[in-house]
Amino acid sequence: MFNSMFTRLMSLFLAVVLVVLGSFSFISFINMRNTITKLRMESLQDAAREIAFLSSNAQYSALKYQQNIFKDYLKYKIQKVQDDYSAFVITVDSRGNIMDNFEGLYNENIEFARSLDAKLVYSSLSKILSGEEIQLQSLSATQVIYSVGVPYILNDTVQGAVFIHTDWQHIKAEYLNVAKLMVSIFVIALSLSGIIAAIFTKKIIDPLESMKTAVENFANGQFGVRAEETGSTETILLAKSFNSMADKLQRSDQNRREFVANVSHELRSPVTSINGYITGMLDRTISDDKIPYYLNIVSQETARLKKLIEDLLNLSRLESEQFELTLKSFNINECIRRVIINRIGEVEERQIELETNFEQEPIMVIADQDRIIQVLTNLFDNALKFVANQGIITFSVKIQQKKATISVKDNGKGIDKKDLPNIFDRFYKQDKARSEIKGTGLGLAISKQIMDLHKEKIVALESANGAHFEFTLALDTKGKHNNGK
Repeated sequence: MFNSMFTRLMSLFLAVVLVVLGSFSFISFINMRNTITKLRMESLQDAAREIAFLSSNAQYSALKYQQNIFKDYLKYKIQKVQDDYSAFVITVDSRGNIMDNFEGLYNENIEFARSLDAKLVYSSLSKILSGEEIQLQSLSATQVIYSVGVPYILNDTVQGAVFIHTDWQHIKAEYLNVAKLMVSIFVIALSLSGIIAAIFTKKIIDPLESMKTAVENFANGQFGVRAEETGSTETILLAKSFNSMADKLQRSDQNRREFVANVSHELRSPVTSINGYITGMLDRTISDDKIPYYLNIVSQETARLKKLIEDLLNLSRLESEQFELTLKSFNINECIRRVIINRIGEVEERQIELETNFEQEPIMVIADQDRIIQVLTNLFDNALKFVANQGIITFSVKIQQKKATISVKDNGKGIDKKDLPNIFDRFYKQDKARSEIKGTGLGLAISKQIMDLHKEKIVALESANGAHFEFTLALDTKGKHNNGK
């Protein structure tokens, strides 16, 4: 899979580089060819002007020896142009007659001379003899021909014309040399791009392969494997998200295992006791006068089983998508009082001091009253489990930012800092070493689920003395209370 991905990414990258470099090289080659052609035509035209000047002086100089000097230099110049540019030079007088001293040039390049279009040469010479300078490109039977022409003028009168032809092969040779250099550069650039692409593609693929391996291990039940957080920013973020998910899954799996162990223990203990006492009563091991005492124990153990089953059913029901809240307006202070009254027997027996700090009366909130009573009961029961006899439990309600903030605090043992992030996890049981503390660790998980359904927060706060829980509820803005500070 990843080899295929590597191949696809490399192919895509190289295809893009090839198209970009190819397009750039093609456009550059066209521009370079046009530039070289233009410069060569301008150079030929400058040479034609110089030959025209020399021709004019060779014919019309006042002194004979000066004419000879100009003629000699003119021959040299024409020969140099012919050699340097592989050009064919024609000079004519004002009547269109070819100058006698240059007729030998035809014989030196007769094939090229024959390839010239006579009509084109005639029409071009006519333009030049009329005083125009020309540049043109024509197509002969065998090749492309570039031509320039200039008149030579004396006393504002056209005395003759210079017409220079060169074939495209000579100009082509110049830009083909440059083209070869460009091809070399193109190949080097493409090779370097391929190497860079391979390095960067590998940096992308390696983290994905690490995650693929981790996923496969997860599928096989190995939850301890983590993906390497390397590569680009995106792959690092992806790996971090994956590892975070893996941590949660591993913790969830651990909690599930612990829950199964806890529930198994909680079920086994009362079931074993119930079975033992009933068996004892049936086989008369337990005397008749002791039967009421042991039936009371059986009743207590049955209540424990019932509570455990109810908690499991409640959590399952709250997590189902079909569960709906029944929202209404009610006084949260009154709910707290009702929860306290339901446990007043234990409170008085253990001489626990209760404190209530209500910011005002009443404080109306909108929520599912039965479910909020369940949350308050769970928090109160949790406090009763861990607070010592003659301890203190405090209920507080205050209004902040159009929310009612309810807190339950005790001065018991408290919660270890390491337990705070997990205290609301399903099946998480705090203080596992204290076996005398009854419970399955479901009460806080149920409370968290209820508050999530209300889209409100419930948190366990750090406290120097005892446990401190806090949750929020939406205020009834039409109720008779202050809407917030």
